[in-house]
Amino acid sequence: MVGAGLLVLPAHRVRPDVVLCDAWPPLAEGTFYGVLYLGGVGLLCACWVRVLREPDTPPLGRVILSGLPVHLVALLGPPFLSQDPLFYAALGRALAAGGTPDTPLQAVLPGQDPFLAVLPPHWRGGTSSYGPGFHWLARGVAQLAHDRLWLQLRLYQATGLLASLGTAVLPGWAAGARAAAGVLFCPLLVVEGTQSGHNDVWLALVTAAFSLLLVRGRRLAAGLALLAGLLVKASALLLLAFYGLSALPWPRRPAVRRALPWLLAAGGVGVGVLLRPWHPLDVLVGVPGGPFEYCTRSIECLPRVLLRHGLQAPGAAWGVGLAFRAAGLVWLCHCALAAQAEGAPLRWAAALLFVYYLYLHAWSQSWYLLPLLPLLPHACPRLRPAMLTLLGTATAYYALAIPFACVQREWAIALVDLAQGLVVVVPPTAVLYRRLRHG
Repeated sequence: MVGAGLLVLPAHRVRPDVVLCDAWPPLAEGTFYGVLYLGGVGLLCACWVRVLREPDTPPLGRVILSGLPVHLVALLGPPFLSQDPLFYAALGRALAAGGTPDTPLQAVLPGQDPFLAVLPPHWRGGTSSYGPGFHWLARGVAQLAHDRLWLQLRLYQATGLLASLGTAVLPGWAAGARAAAGVLFCPLLVVEGTQSGHNDVWLALVTAAFSLLLVRGRRLAAGLALLAGLLVKASALLLLAFYGLSALPWPRRPAVRRALPWLLAAGGVGVGVLLRPWHPLDVLVGVPGGPFEYCTRSIECLPRVLLRHGLQAPGAAWGVGLAFRAAGLVWLCHCALAAQAEGAPLRWAAALLFVYYLYLHAWSQSWYLLPLLPLLPHACPRLRPAMLTLLGTATAYYALAIPFACVQREWAIALVDLAQGLVVVVPPTAVLYRRLRHG
C-alpha cells in the first residue's frame, strides 16, 4: 500500500484536468515527481514479485480482500498519467448533449467548454474510435456527473476498479488463487486499470472471461466473449481474429501451413491499404504523405523518424510501417496455426499479445497490455519471465514521461520517446534472449 500511496502525490501535482502545459512544473520539480512515481512503482513491483514467489497462496476470497486496499489507496489520487480519461469525459459530455460518436467534439460542445479546454487542440476536433458499449458507458457517466469533470474522472476510476477486480477473480476461478494474486497485485493493473481507468481494462475482463470459458471447455461461449470486446474498441479484433483463425480447418501439410501466414499477411496488408479510410485501419497503415509518423515507444519508430526527418523520405518511412504491419499479421497467423496444432489456444494467445505489443505495434501504450494479465497463468514458462518484466517496465517508463510531458521541440520529443522506448523494450528483450538461449 505504501507503493500505491507514493503515486498519490504526483497524481495531485500533475493532474491533467488542472495543470496544463503552460503551468507544468519545471524540470527539477518534474524530475522529483518522476522519481517519487518510480519509487512507488518499485515498491508495487517488489510486492508483486513476493506474491508470485509465495509457496502457499490463501483462498481466493482472502487474496481479493488483501489486494483491494492497494487499489483503493491508488484511488486517492486522480488519473494523471494520460489524457485519455479527459477525452472519455468530453466524449460522454458530447454524447449526452445529443452528439454522435462520428461528430467532432468541438462541433457539439461550445468553444469555451471546460471539458474541451483541458484537451490538446488536435483532440478537440476528434471523433470516437471506441465501440457502442463504451459509448453507452461514457454517456451514462456524463449524465450522472453533469458538469463536474472531476466526478466523471472518479467514476471512470470506479468502473476501472470493478473491471480490475473481475479481471483478477475470473483467472482465480480458472487457474486458482495464485493466478488471481498474480493479476490483482500487478503494478500495471493498479496503475492503468484502476488508477488511470483506461477502457482497455474492459478488454482485460473480456479476455479473463475468454480464458475461463476455454478452461471449462465452452469454446463457442469463449468466442462470443471475445466478440463482446468489440463493444469496447477495435483492438479486440486481435484476439478475436486469432481465435477465429485457430478454429478454421486449415490444410495439415507442413509446407502449406508454413506458407499460410505469409499469404494471409500479404492479403491482409492489401485489404488494409484499400480500406484505409476506416479510422482504425487509417491509423494502422497510414499514408505516405501523412502529417506525422503515428508511432511512439516502438522499435519501428526510430527508422521511420530517421527516414522522414533525416532523409526526407516519407514514402520509405511509410513502407517501414507497412512491413511491420505485415510482420504483425504473420505473427498472428503463426500463433493461430500453432494454437490449433498444439491444442493450446491460451498459451499462444499470451505469446501473441506479448510479442505483438512488445515488437510489432506502432503506437505503444502500456494499457494495451492489460488483456495479457489474465493469460499469464497459461503462458509458456520460457516466455513468462520476459512477460512479467515487460509489465513492470511498461509501468515504470512514466518516470521519464512526467518531467518531459510538455516538451515542444520535435528533436526533444524524439529523444524522450526513444529513452522511454528503451526503458520499455530492452529489459524484457534481454530476459527473453537469455531464457530462449539457455532454455
